[in-house]
Amino acid sequence: MILSLVMMSIFGSMFAQTNPLKGPSPEPKAEATATPPAATDYDIRWGVKIPLRDKVELNATLYLPRTPDGSPPKTPVVFTLTPYISDTYHPRAAYFASHGYVFALVDVRGRGNSSGDFEPFANEPRDGHDVVEWLAQQPFCDGKVAMWGGSYAGFDQWATAKEFPPHLATIVPAAAAHPGLDYPSLNNVGYLYDIQWFTDTSGRTGQQNLFGDSKFWRTKFLDAYKKHIAFSTLDSFVGNPSKNFQRIIRHPMADAYYDGMVPTQEQFKRILLPILTITGQYDGDELGAMTFYRDHMANASPEAQAKHFLIIGPWDHPGTRTPTDEVGGVKFGPAALVDLNDLHRQWYDWTMKDGPKPQFLKDQVAYYLLAPGNSGANGEWKYTDNFANLIANPKTLYLDSKNGDANGVFRSGMLVEKQPNEGADQYVNDPMIRAGGKMSKALSRRTRLPPLIKVSRFASARTASSITPVRCRKKRRWSVAPKFRFGFRSTRRTPTCRLIFTKFSRTARASHFGTMFAGCVIANHCAKPNS
Repeated sequence: MILSLVMMSIFGSMFAQTNPLKGPSPEPKAEATATPPAATDYDIRWGVKIPLRDKVELNATLYLPRTPDGSPPKTPVVFTLTPYISDTYHPRAAYFASHGYVFALVDVRGRGNSSGDFEPFANEPRDGHDVVEWLAQQPFCDGKVAMWGGSYAGFDQWATAKEFPPHLATIVPAAAAHPGLDYPSLNNVGYLYDIQWFTDTSGRTGQQNLFGDSKFWRTKFLDAYKKHIAFSTLDSFVGNPSKNFQRIIRHPMADAYYDGMVPTQEQFKRILLPILTITGQYDGDELGAMTFYRDHMANASPEAQAKHFLIIGPWDHPGTRTPTDEVGGVKFGPAALVDLNDLHRQWYDWTMKDGPKPQFLKDQVAYYLLAPGNSGANGEWKYTDNFANLIANPKTLYLDSKNGDANGVFRSGMLVEKQPNEGADQYVNDPMIRAGGKMSKALSRRTRLPPLIKVSRFASARTASSITPVRCRKKRRWSVAPKFRFGFRSTRRTPTCRLIFTKFSRTARASHFGTMFAGCVIANHCAKPNS
């Protein structure tokens, strides 16, 4: 872990939020899979309506494999429940239909051609249950139904499972977002990305071009920063007053509203079906995916635990479905390019067709270690029978640098095993520099922004990973230009915060510091006693 990543995580939050690949919220992503199989391998039924218990109808496109004799298929059904318009996942559906599975692309209520109103995450538990049971009763289904998908469609697999539809045979949640945890805010700090995502999911059709216009969003967010726009008015400020955005403003922390979307402790105990969890070390939703995994493993019976497998790849968010061999200049090597379509197929074959266990799953947990030196050489897939084995022996590492020069994106520090001598690296934390302007003292005073950040070399970490300031020793208001020191002691009368390095996230993700005022997030955390 290089020190520059730590620095980037602090002053880069405003700009990182405009990049959907780094955001913690679920995001739409055009499918980057290979050309779908020839249409002769499958037939489609477009505009199929699935009735729900409250008379709302969800829209589905069915992909049905062709049989050798032309008779109707009777196979397990795999479906995805998405707010991103079902056509987005056409290549995936075509792949599975050409490999012997009926695949259903289903728009969530209020999106695409589905009726009802879209309230993100809220209706998926009941709706997912009803979709499973409707599909199971169709003549093309053999009574077994599975789910596919990541991010939002990873979440709604857990949401569906907690309702215990009798015909749900297995789930494969990838990069699952966790309401109340990594969406829509973190510790009461809202994400700029929220309004970008709510804009994409406004109305019934996709807004992919607007959503992906990073220059527009970066300009708007910077303008909001300069004008001190309240976060609660950000939707109107960008030109899209949003009922869904205002709803999450009323629920900034985990509460009963979000608790109703995810399994309870008792429900985790009762989830017995086979599960394959997929996450990525560079994924902003790794926190959500791993929380679902840990909560299930902590409450499930030994029999259920034995049926829950975990893959921790070296991927970013879209890479948890379409892996790449590089993210942000970090090279993973060709071994990172796992064919996840084929792995899903093998998993479905194993759990629903009595096929062989996928060879890739050599043990309960698979994780990837990068080769040294960022050379692009193959890393190594390693295995263990228990996730606890990976975190049983933490190692203390210390931040260090050469001559105090770890103060920029291209001037990296290092993590070392021996505690360095007293020292600090410092840089000016001024978001206005990126825009070519200089922040005034008055602006600094109004936002309580600490312009000068000092990172102590004696701060330690257990593993190379992302950072979150979690607690301050005392409440204190910022002066015009205070100095702020990370670590466990301070040479000045300013708040002191600890750095907690979470495991397996090898980047200091700027998205975890999402806030309107880049750089102010530290003050936001440290102004709250016992935070």
